[in-house]
Amino acid sequence: MTEEPSERLIEQRIRNRIYEILEILADCDDGVDLVGIKGYFYLFEDFVHRPSIEAGTSALSKDERAIVLEIAEFLEMASETNPDFTKAEFMTATGRERSRRRPGRRGRCS
Repeated sequence: MTEEPSERLIEQRIRNRIYEILEILADCDDGVDLVGIKGYFYLFEDFVHRPSIEAGTSALSKDERAIVLEIAEFLEMASETNPDFTKAEFMTATGRERSRRRPGRRGRCS
C-alpha cells in the first residue's frame, strides 16, 4: 500500500515547480524555445492560482509569494494586452535581435 504525500510535501513540490518556471522565464528566448511563446506567458497558470498560494499558506515565503504573484500579474497583463504576441516580437522587445551579435548573451533578457 502506498502512502499519500502530505499536504506540506505537495506544497513544497509546487514551490519547486515554480522555481523551475522562474528559470525558464529568466532564459528569455531560450525559455520560449523550450515551451513556446504561449507556454512562456501561461506557465504560472497551473501553479499560482492555487488556494494555498492565494491564501498565503503555501511553502513559499512571504517575500517569494509577493514576487511570484507580481510576476504572474505581469505575465497575465502582457498576454491580455497582446494575445497574438509572436516569438519575433518577443525577441525584438527584449533586445535579443541586437544582442545576437554579442557573445555571452545567449538566452538572457536585456
